[in-house]
Amino acid sequence: MVSVATPYFAYLLGESLRSSGVLAVVACGLYLGRTRSESFTTEARMDSRALWNTIDFVLNSLVFIVVGLQLPAVLDGMRPLRWPVLIGGAAFVCAVVVGLRMFWIFPGARFSFLLRRRLLRQDVQQPPAREIVALGWSGLRGVLTLAAALSLPAVTASGAPFPHRQAIIFLAFSVILVTLVGQGLTLPILLQRLGLGESGDARDEERAAYSVLMEAALKALKEMPPTTDEGESQAADLLKRYYRRRLRSLSVSDGDKDALDLDRKYQDLYYKVRQVERREITRLRQQGSFRESVLRDLEKDLDLADLRWRQ
Repeated sequence: MVSVATPYFAYLLGESLRSSGVLAVVACGLYLGRTRSESFTTEARMDSRALWNTIDFVLNSLVFIVVGLQLPAVLDGMRPLRWPVLIGGAAFVCAVVVGLRMFWIFPGARFSFLLRRRLLRQDVQQPPAREIVALGWSGLRGVLTLAAALSLPAVTASGAPFPHRQAIIFLAFSVILVTLVGQGLTLPILLQRLGLGESGDARDEERAAYSVLMEAALKALKEMPPTTDEGESQAADLLKRYYRRRLRSLSVSDGDKDALDLDRKYQDLYYKVRQVERREITRLRQQGSFRESVLRDLEKDLDLADLRWRQ
Protein backbone atom coordinates (compact mmCIF):
# COMPACT_ATOMS: atom_id res chain seq x y z
CA MET A 1 0.00 0.00 0.00
CA VAL A 2 2.92 2.36 0.70
CA SER A 3 4.30 1.56 -2.74
CA VAL A 4 0.98 2.45 -4.36
CA ALA A 5 0.46 5.61 -2.28
CA THR A 6 3.99 6.98 -2.76
CA PRO A 7 3.38 8.38 -6.29
CA TYR A 8 0.32 10.27 -5.05
CA PHE A 9 2.33 11.82 -2.21
CA ALA A 10 5.06 12.76 -4.70
CA TYR A 11 2.47 14.41 -6.94
CA LEU A 12 0.97 16.39 -4.06
CA LEU A 13 4.45 17.44 -2.91
CA GLY A 14 5.33 18.68 -6.38
CA GLU A 15 2.06 20.62 -6.61
CA SER A 16 2.53 22.14 -3.14
CA LEU A 17 5.95 23.43 -4.24
CA ARG A 18 4.30 25.01 -7.31
CA SER A 19 6.20 22.61 -9.52
CA SER A 20 5.11 19.82 -11.87
CA GLY A 21 3.39 16.97 -10.05
CA VAL A 22 3.90 14.70 -13.07
CA LEU A 23 7.66 15.26 -13.12
CA ALA A 24 7.76 14.81 -9.35
CA VAL A 25 6.22 11.35 -9.77
CA VAL A 26 8.74 10.50 -12.49
CA ALA A 27 11.66 11.61 -10.30
CA CYS A 28 10.26 9.64 -7.37
CA GLY A 29 9.92 6.53 -9.53
CA LEU A 30 13.49 6.83 -10.78
CA TYR A 31 14.80 7.20 -7.23
CA LEU A 32 12.83 4.26 -5.86
CA GLY A 33 13.86 2.13 -8.82
CA ARG A 34 17.52 2.71 -7.94
CA THR A 35 17.11 2.12 -4.20
CA ARG A 36 14.60 -0.75 -4.12
CA SER A 37 17.36 -3.33 -3.68
CA GLU A 38 18.26 -1.80 -0.32
CA SER A 39 14.88 -0.51 0.86
CA PHE A 40 12.65 -3.48 -0.07
CA THR A 41 12.72 -7.00 1.26
CA THR A 42 12.68 -9.94 -1.13
CA GLU A 43 8.97 -10.55 -0.56
CA ALA A 44 8.18 -6.86 -0.99
CA ARG A 45 10.09 -6.70 -4.28
CA MET A 46 8.30 -9.74 -5.66
CA ASP A 47 4.88 -8.54 -4.57
CA SER A 48 5.44 -4.98 -5.78
CA ARG A 49 6.74 -6.18 -9.15
CA ALA A 50 3.62 -8.26 -9.73
CA LEU A 51 1.38 -5.45 -8.48
CA TRP A 52 2.99 -2.74 -10.59
CA ASN A 53 3.05 -4.89 -13.71
CA THR A 54 -0.71 -5.23 -13.36
CA ILE A 55 -1.20 -1.53 -12.62
CA ASP A 56 1.03 -0.58 -15.55
CA PHE A 57 -0.97 -2.79 -17.92
CA VAL A 58 -4.31 -1.47 -16.69
CA LEU A 59 -3.29 2.21 -16.78
CA ASN A 60 -1.78 1.95 -20.26
CA SER A 61 -5.04 0.42 -21.44
CA LEU A 62 -7.22 2.98 -19.69
CA VAL A 63 -5.25 5.97 -20.97
CA PHE A 64 -6.39 5.34 -24.53
CA ILE A 65 -9.95 4.97 -23.32
CA VAL A 66 -9.55 8.36 -21.63
CA VAL A 67 -8.31 9.81 -24.91
CA GLY A 68 -11.41 8.59 -26.68
CA LEU A 69 -13.75 9.84 -23.96
CA GLN A 70 -12.11 13.26 -23.60
CA LEU A 71 -11.76 14.08 -27.29
CA PRO A 72 -15.47 14.89 -27.94
CA ALA A 73 -15.56 17.17 -24.90
CA VAL A 74 -12.36 18.86 -26.00
CA LEU A 75 -13.70 19.49 -29.49
CA ASP A 76 -16.96 20.87 -28.07
CA GLY A 77 -14.94 23.34 -26.01
CA MET A 78 -13.12 24.59 -29.11
CA ARG A 79 -16.15 25.50 -31.23
CA PRO A 80 -16.37 26.92 -33.77
CA LEU A 81 -13.98 24.32 -35.16
CA ARG A 82 -11.51 25.70 -37.68
CA TRP A 83 -10.08 22.46 -38.98
CA PRO A 84 -7.38 23.96 -41.23
CA VAL A 85 -6.01 25.91 -38.26
CA LEU A 86 -6.27 22.92 -35.91
CA ILE A 87 -4.63 20.49 -38.32
CA GLY A 88 -1.94 22.99 -39.23
CA GLY A 89 -1.21 23.72 -35.57
CA ALA A 90 -1.13 20.02 -34.72
CA ALA A 91 1.24 19.31 -37.62
CA PHE A 92 3.53 22.15 -36.52
CA VAL A 93 3.63 20.99 -32.88
CA CYS A 94 4.25 17.37 -33.88
CA ALA A 95 7.07 18.43 -36.20
CA VAL A 96 8.63 20.51 -33.42
CA VAL A 97 8.36 17.64 -30.90
CA VAL A 98 9.92 15.08 -33.25
CA GLY A 99 12.47 17.53 -34.66
CA LEU A 100 13.66 18.76 -31.27
CA ARG A 101 14.22 15.22 -30.06
CA MET A 102 16.19 14.33 -33.18
CA PHE A 103 18.14 17.59 -32.77
CA TRP A 104 19.17 17.25 -29.13
CA ILE A 105 19.68 13.47 -29.05
CA PHE A 106 23.07 13.75 -30.82
CA PRO A 107 24.70 16.43 -28.62
CA GLY A 108 22.93 14.90 -25.62
CA ALA A 109 24.45 11.48 -26.31
CA ARG A 110 27.86 13.05 -26.82
CA PHE A 111 27.63 15.09 -23.61
CA SER A 112 26.45 12.04 -21.65
CA PHE A 113 29.36 10.00 -22.98
CA LEU A 114 31.92 12.67 -22.00
CA LEU A 115 30.32 13.10 -18.59
CA ARG A 116 30.37 9.38 -17.78
CA ARG A 117 33.81 8.80 -19.28
CA ARG A 118 35.77 11.76 -17.89
CA LEU A 119 33.90 12.88 -14.79
CA LEU A 120 32.43 9.60 -13.50
CA ARG A 121 35.34 7.50 -14.84
CA GLN A 122 33.04 4.85 -16.25
CA ASP A 123 34.30 2.44 -18.88
CA VAL A 124 31.64 3.03 -21.53
CA GLN A 125 31.73 3.20 -25.30
CA GLN A 126 30.22 5.99 -27.36
CA PRO A 127 27.08 4.73 -29.13
CA PRO A 128 27.27 4.70 -32.93
CA ALA A 129 25.28 7.21 -34.97
CA ARG A 130 22.73 4.65 -36.17
CA GLU A 131 21.81 3.73 -32.59
CA ILE A 132 21.39 7.42 -31.74
CA VAL A 133 19.09 7.86 -34.73
CA ALA A 134 17.00 4.91 -33.54
CA LEU A 135 16.84 6.39 -30.03
CA GLY A 136 15.70 9.71 -31.43
CA TRP A 137 12.98 8.17 -33.59
CA SER A 138 11.71 5.96 -30.74
CA GLY A 139 10.49 8.94 -28.69
CA LEU A 140 6.86 7.83 -28.64
CA ARG A 141 4.48 9.93 -26.55
CA GLY A 142 1.72 8.52 -24.41
CA VAL A 143 0.78 8.50 -20.75
CA LEU A 144 3.05 11.31 -19.55
CA THR A 145 2.02 13.66 -22.35
CA LEU A 146 -1.66 13.05 -21.66
CA ALA A 147 -1.19 13.34 -17.89
CA ALA A 148 0.67 16.64 -18.25
CA ALA A 149 -2.07 18.08 -20.47
CA LEU A 150 -4.97 16.89 -18.31
CA SER A 151 -3.29 18.17 -15.15
CA LEU A 152 -3.78 21.77 -16.30
CA PRO A 153 -6.35 23.46 -14.05
CA ALA A 154 -9.76 24.25 -15.50
CA VAL A 155 -9.69 27.79 -14.05
CA THR A 156 -6.95 30.17 -12.97
CA ALA A 157 -6.46 31.63 -9.50
CA SER A 158 -8.73 34.55 -10.44
CA GLY A 159 -11.55 32.19 -11.41
CA ALA A 160 -11.25 32.78 -15.13
CA PRO A 161 -11.09 29.78 -17.48
CA PHE A 162 -7.56 28.55 -18.14
CA PRO A 163 -6.61 30.06 -21.51
CA HIS A 164 -6.50 27.63 -24.44
CA ARG A 165 -6.73 24.56 -22.18
CA GLN A 166 -8.86 22.61 -24.67
CA ALA A 167 -6.48 23.48 -27.52
CA ILE A 168 -3.49 22.31 -25.48
CA ILE A 169 -5.20 18.99 -24.75
CA PHE A 170 -6.11 18.62 -28.43
CA LEU A 171 -2.48 19.22 -29.44
CA ALA A 172 -1.36 16.66 -26.84
CA PHE A 173 -3.80 14.15 -28.36
CA SER A 174 -2.37 14.92 -31.79
CA VAL A 175 1.20 14.35 -30.65
CA ILE A 176 0.23 11.02 -29.05
CA LEU A 177 -1.55 9.89 -32.21
CA VAL A 178 1.18 10.94 -34.62
CA THR A 179 4.07 9.49 -32.61
CA LEU A 180 2.37 6.22 -31.67
CA VAL A 181 1.00 5.54 -35.14
CA GLY A 182 3.56 7.29 -37.33
CA GLN A 183 6.80 6.63 -35.50
CA GLY A 184 5.55 3.42 -33.92
CA LEU A 185 4.68 1.75 -37.23
CA THR A 186 7.82 2.96 -38.99
CA LEU A 187 10.23 2.13 -36.16
CA PRO A 188 10.62 -1.58 -37.10
CA ILE A 189 11.36 -0.59 -40.71
CA LEU A 190 13.90 1.98 -39.54
CA LEU A 191 15.62 -0.53 -37.25
CA GLN A 192 15.82 -2.99 -40.11
CA ARG A 193 17.28 -0.39 -42.46
CA LEU A 194 19.85 0.65 -39.86
CA GLY A 195 20.84 -2.95 -39.23
CA LEU A 196 19.65 -2.90 -35.63
CA GLY A 197 17.59 -5.63 -34.05
CA GLU A 198 17.81 -8.70 -31.91
CA SER A 199 21.45 -9.53 -31.36
CA GLY A 200 23.63 -11.36 -28.92
CA ASP A 201 24.89 -8.15 -27.30
CA ALA A 202 22.25 -8.12 -24.58
CA ARG A 203 22.78 -11.82 -23.90
CA ASP A 204 26.54 -11.35 -23.78
CA GLU A 205 26.14 -8.42 -21.40
CA GLU A 206 23.90 -10.49 -19.13
CA ARG A 207 26.43 -13.32 -19.20
CA ALA A 208 29.23 -10.88 -18.37
CA ALA A 209 27.23 -9.45 -15.45
CA TYR A 210 26.58 -12.97 -14.14
CA SER A 211 30.30 -13.68 -14.39
CA VAL A 212 31.09 -10.63 -12.25
CA LEU A 213 28.63 -11.85 -9.62
CA MET A 214 30.10 -15.36 -9.65
CA GLU A 215 33.64 -14.07 -9.33
CA ALA A 216 32.65 -11.85 -6.40
CA ALA A 217 30.99 -14.81 -4.70
CA LEU A 218 34.05 -17.03 -5.23
CA LYS A 219 36.32 -14.30 -3.89
CA ALA A 220 34.17 -13.97 -0.77
CA LEU A 221 34.25 -17.74 -0.24
CA LYS A 222 38.03 -17.82 -0.55
CA GLU A 223 38.46 -14.95 1.90
CA MET A 224 36.34 -16.63 4.57
CA PRO A 225 38.44 -17.75 7.53
CA PRO A 226 39.02 -21.51 7.80
CA THR A 227 36.70 -23.39 10.09
CA THR A 228 37.08 -26.52 12.15
CA ASP A 229 33.46 -27.49 11.55
CA GLU A 230 33.58 -30.34 9.05
CA GLY A 231 30.01 -29.80 7.91
CA GLU A 232 30.56 -26.10 7.22
CA SER A 233 33.78 -26.88 5.38
CA GLN A 234 32.02 -29.42 3.14
CA ALA A 235 29.24 -26.93 2.46
CA ALA A 236 31.79 -24.27 1.47
CA ASP A 237 33.58 -26.70 -0.88
CA LEU A 238 30.27 -27.69 -2.46
CA LEU A 239 29.34 -24.05 -2.96
CA LYS A 240 32.74 -23.27 -4.48
CA ARG A 241 32.38 -26.13 -6.97
CA TYR A 242 28.91 -24.91 -7.88
CA TYR A 243 30.07 -21.34 -8.54
CA ARG A 244 33.12 -22.52 -10.51
CA ARG A 245 30.92 -24.70 -12.69
CA ARG A 246 28.45 -21.86 -13.23
CA LEU A 247 31.33 -19.50 -14.07
CA ARG A 248 32.73 -21.91 -16.64
CA SER A 249 29.31 -22.45 -18.19
CA LEU A 250 28.89 -18.69 -18.67
CA SER A 251 31.99 -18.54 -20.83
CA VAL A 252 31.50 -18.64 -24.60
CA SER A 253 34.93 -20.14 -25.36
CA ASP A 254 35.21 -23.56 -26.94
CA GLY A 255 37.25 -24.78 -24.00
CA ASP A 256 34.23 -24.47 -21.71
CA LYS A 257 31.78 -26.15 -24.07
CA ASP A 258 31.61 -29.22 -21.84
CA ALA A 259 30.71 -27.09 -18.82
CA LEU A 260 28.01 -25.31 -20.84
CA ASP A 261 26.53 -28.61 -22.04
CA LEU A 262 26.56 -29.95 -18.50
CA ASP A 263 24.76 -26.87 -17.25
CA ARG A 264 22.08 -27.19 -19.95
CA LYS A 265 21.59 -30.88 -19.20
CA TYR A 266 21.31 -30.05 -15.52
CA GLN A 267 18.66 -27.43 -16.25
CA ASP A 268 16.68 -29.77 -18.51
CA LEU A 269 16.77 -32.57 -15.96
CA TYR A 270 15.88 -30.20 -13.12
CA TYR A 271 12.88 -28.98 -15.15
CA LYS A 272 11.60 -32.55 -15.66
CA VAL A 273 11.95 -33.28 -11.96
CA ARG A 274 9.98 -30.15 -11.11
CA GLN A 275 7.13 -31.29 -13.33
CA VAL A 276 7.01 -34.52 -11.32
CA GLU A 277 6.84 -32.44 -8.14
CA ARG A 278 3.99 -30.41 -9.58
CA ARG A 279 1.99 -33.53 -10.36
CA GLU A 280 2.65 -34.77 -6.85
CA ILE A 281 1.36 -31.45 -5.43
CA THR A 282 -1.82 -31.89 -7.48
CA ARG A 283 -2.24 -35.40 -6.11
CA LEU A 284 -1.70 -34.26 -2.53
CA ARG A 285 -4.17 -31.42 -3.03
CA GLN A 286 -6.81 -33.87 -4.25
CA GLN A 287 -6.20 -36.17 -1.30
CA GLY A 288 -6.37 -33.33 1.19
CA SER A 289 -3.39 -34.71 3.10
CA PHE A 290 -1.79 -31.31 3.66
CA ARG A 291 -3.02 -27.80 4.22
CA GLU A 292 -3.56 -25.71 1.11
CA SER A 293 -1.25 -22.98 2.40
CA VAL A 294 1.62 -25.48 2.65
CA LEU A 295 1.08 -26.78 -0.87
CA ARG A 296 0.78 -23.21 -2.19
CA ASP A 297 4.17 -22.31 -0.70
CA LEU A 298 5.75 -25.39 -2.24
CA GLU A 299 4.25 -24.53 -5.62
CA LYS A 300 5.62 -20.99 -5.28
CA ASP A 301 9.12 -22.40 -4.82
CA LEU A 302 8.73 -24.40 -8.03
CA ASP A 303 7.47 -21.32 -9.88
CA LEU A 304 10.49 -19.31 -8.73
CA ALA A 305 12.79 -22.08 -9.91
CA ASP A 306 11.05 -22.08 -13.30
CA LEU A 307 11.50 -18.33 -13.65
CA ARG A 308 15.15 -18.53 -12.68
CA TRP A 309 16.13 -21.35 -15.00
CA ARG A 310 14.03 -19.99 -17.87
CA GLN A 311 16.63 -17.22 -18.19
